[in-house]
Amino acid sequence: MRTLRINPDSKGAASPKGRQTLLKILNAARDVFIEQGYGQFNIKRVSERCGLARGNITYYFPSRDALLQALLRAVISGYTWDFDHIMADEGTTPEEKFVAIVRLIVEDLGTRETSVFFPELWALASRSDYAAAEMDSLYADARRYLVDLIAEINPSLGPDARQAVALFVSASLEGQTPFVGYGRSHGRRLPQITNIAANALLETVRSIGGGDVGRQLAARV
Repeated sequence: MRTLRINPDSKGAASPKGRQTLLKILNAARDVFIEQGYGQFNIKRVSERCGLARGNITYYFPSRDALLQALLRAVISGYTWDFDHIMADEGTTPEEKFVAIVRLIVEDLGTRETSVFFPELWALASRSDYAAAEMDSLYADARRYLVDLIAEINPSLGPDARQAVALFVSASLEGQTPFVGYGRSHGRRLPQITNIAANALLETVRSIGGGDVGRQLAARV
């Protein structure tokens, strides 16, 4: 199983040394967030974890919220890096790409990092409008790959229906965490659940019609 990949935005670090420092800070931030939770997440603890002076961290991230935002973006960018590579494989069909993305997401639940990081983020989002907005944005970025593949697999679906189906797929995958995530009581069934999810969700995408999804949502003004 892979670790929770960090892929930082290095716009603020032009030099190789600056990019290395940025990665070091964000890796430490990830570890503090996972091991100690958001309640203990602050620049001081991240500084202690990575062995850099507080000023080195605040040069890039002036506040805890700025650091957390960068961390969330770096984590989701790690996933989109993997998704981009799956999508770029010209030797695979849209169905195969869909299954590869589903398998990657579910198999990731076998890592301690993933099984702790995202539930911690969900808990934070339930009491913080800022975190909830960030989480919604992050998941929307990830779902766009599913939306594009659903359009190819089932071109009869309209734009709103594709969005709804992609949201259902995402929710179904995330919902596995309490049951087959790292250290959970049914964790040994993760390979079986991965196979079931890949096959069942692909069949859903192939067979569902616009009428099954239901009425279209009114456009936002």
